[in-house]
Amino acid sequence: MSEKFHKKIDFFAQQGVKYTNIVFQLKRNNVGSYYFSEAQKIEHELKFNFETMGINPLFDVSGSPRDDSTREMNKRFGLDRYFKVKFFNDNVNSADYINGILHAIALFSSVETVYPSSEPISLRSGDIQDLSHAAKPIIYNETKSSVESDIPNFVSLQYYLWPARHCFNGFKLGGVDGAAGLAYEGGRGENVTIITNEPDAWFTGHKNLPQERAIVEGAVTVGNDDTASVGVMAGLELGYGILGIASRAKVGYAARGLQYLYNLYHRLKAGDVIQIGMQHQGGCMTYHNQGCYVPVEFEPAWFDMISALTTKGIHVIQAAGNGAVNLDHPAFNGKFNRNLQDSGAIIVGALDPRTGLRAAYSNFGSRLDSASWGDYVVTTAYGYATLLNQTNAWYINNYSGNSPANPIVAGVVACLSSIAIANKKSVSPIQFRELLTNTGTVLEENLSSIIGTQPDLGKAIYALFSDY
Repeated sequence: MSEKFHKKIDFFAQQGVKYTNIVFQLKRNNVGSYYFSEAQKIEHELKFNFETMGINPLFDVSGSPRDDSTREMNKRFGLDRYFKVKFFNDNVNSADYINGILHAIALFSSVETVYPSSEPISLRSGDIQDLSHAAKPIIYNETKSSVESDIPNFVSLQYYLWPARHCFNGFKLGGVDGAAGLAYEGGRGENVTIITNEPDAWFTGHKNLPQERAIVEGAVTVGNDDTASVGVMAGLELGYGILGIASRAKVGYAARGLQYLYNLYHRLKAGDVIQIGMQHQGGCMTYHNQGCYVPVEFEPAWFDMISALTTKGIHVIQAAGNGAVNLDHPAFNGKFNRNLQDSGAIIVGALDPRTGLRAAYSNFGSRLDSASWGDYVVTTAYGYATLLNQTNAWYINNYSGNSPANPIVAGVVACLSSIAIANKKSVSPIQFRELLTNTGTVLEENLSSIIGTQPDLGKAIYALFSDY
């Protein structure tokens, strides 16, 4: 294959990664029926050499409004030019076979880019914290009682909520000043909807969490990670248990899958927040021999969909991933070089509160905007406990990895956005991102240049009123 066609392949399949389909994008053409007819030609040719289940548009538009804004969004971000090739056998796991299909598709002059696509995975993968330093369980109550008076107040243990200059219990990292918004109209997140986009959904039966999901996209499978994340972002203000940063925000859920973000474009308004608590596996480079976990926008269609959301004014908070990967590495071909492309999302890394520095497992690079606690995070849980073990009132003190860092930042953004809305201040996601980074706590050893700053809600609010 010539270099010209080889460059169309965004990245190749790797052994050990479960790919669900192949995605390709056609070159722009102004003829209305061109994209579908061209996809049919590619489908016809592939059937001679490969077992596939056919080609379909990547995005199902049947449930979206058929108006000018939708058509403009699809056209501007090229979403109507994306197609997917389903494998005939879901168990196909041969990188060579998949790469053969990539080469065949790249030969078509109408194709702009093609790559193997996988479902994003949990942020549990790649969390390589030293378990010998994990937070020790402190069970306050091991009964099965569910009486509210038996539930202690754990807010004083939520060190990540304290002001930046306050470091407690031997930690070298302060907090995000999570209570700073309480003095302002909108400061509890009441003007925004937070969508939590994780492989599992939070348990609505937990006493300290929203009892209903304001929006649901996809199947709901209740699990611990999202239960913990929602506690960080929007734990209810009850006077016991924990307190979320944006405790009065509406909260919705989207399962993993790019289609659900497409659907959310039409269901959310400017100022709302999407917390993407997942990562993609892929992009391994020669210098890195472990599984490479990277931000979801590593895949072009995810990048374009996120770009569409942020252009509408929706804040997207995206985990950097637990791959310990330098996203500035030349092997990424500038995917995470903001000077070459910028989705408008806030990409978040994880910090080790014991050192105040980057957590060993966290990805890093100049594209990262913000970072926060990646261990010892006190929050709600589902079905198990390290702090309190009561039915429908489980609490932990060891939420770790990029998993808590992302919702901490998302909670700050939700609170700040709600204040902006209440005070009729129009701030774009990119402006918001810059405000958050510029007012955040600068880390020692010049680490903020490769992992961003830790948000400081109090300083961000001051800048919001001063500069906008």
